[in-house]
This record gives sequence, structure tokens and C-alpha cells, in this order.
Amino acid sequence: MYARIQEHRGVCPTRWMCDAAGVSHRGFYSWRRRPESARRQLDRRLAVEVRASFERSGRVYGSPRVLKDLQENGYRCARKRIARIMKENSLVALQPRRWKATTDSGHDFPVQANLLERNFNAGEVNKVWLADITYVPTEEGWLYLAGVEVPLEQISAPERSWAGTPAIASIAS
Repeated sequence: MYARIQEHRGVCPTRWMCDAAGVSHRGFYSWRRRPESARRQLDRRLAVEVRASFERSGRVYGSPRVLKDLQENGYRCARKRIARIMKENSLVALQPRRWKATTDSGHDFPVQANLLERNFNAGEVNKVWLADITYVPTEEGWLYLAGVEVPLEQISAPERSWAGTPAIASIAS
């Protein structure tokens, strides 16, 4: 609390902030005169090591793995201390995306024959078109993206078209 009052000293009078925070102004001034504790100094050094370990992991390590990493480098501390330091420094591990199957090949629907057999060189104009569909994860759900292209060999400039929609049925229409 005192650190927050210290941050805002130029904005409001100190006594007002101490009253609003429910602490005495004498306690605040006493806090300012005290040297930083040994534990706080170690926490600051640990915070640097925690951030380095976290960044080396690609931002995926949580407190248990960061702790293990620090212990391998000779630091002795508890997981809860590492968790607190990570929280104070806004270090949150990225959760891996869950894999989701987007193709269901086990169905009874008719499947079109592969007429090109991966030979995309057409002898005539407008004979071969390329198309594909992909799924893009967003915060609001899946975005279905379809694209169509007429290959360069058939025309002077490539023709490309694409459409995106949150419902896959609306691409086909």
C-alpha cells in the first residue's frame, strides 16, 4: 500500500492518500526511511531470474517448471514464492491450444474422383481451377476461409477470390 502512495505523491497530498487507504501518515514516512529488507532484495533478484526462465521457455512455463529451472541453477525457494513473483510481474503461462479434428473421413457421403492427379497444367483456358478451405481459430470461434484461384498458365494475370464466414454452410452458397 505504501508503495502505491509513493507512486502518486505528486498527484494528491500524502495525508489524503493515507487517510483514504486507512493507514497512518507516520507509518508511511517510517516506511520510506527503512532500508529494503533482505527478502525484498532477494525477491527482486529472483524476479529477474524468473522472467529469464519464463522467456526462455517461450512463455509456456508455469511456477512449477520455473521453480525446477531455478533449482537447477542453484536457487532455493518455494513454488508459492515463485507463483507470487510471477503474479506480481504479470507472467502468465500460455496454455497450449487443444487439438481439434476438423476432418471427418468416416462418412457415407459420395467423394469426388481426383481428375487432375496433381497435374495442374491445363491445356486450355478455364479448364482447371484451384480451391481450398481452411479453419482459422479466433476468440469468437472458428472462421472458415475458402479460396479459389485460376492458375497463371491459363491467363495473363492470376484471378484470386476468397471468402470468410463463421458458418461453413454459407461459403458454399
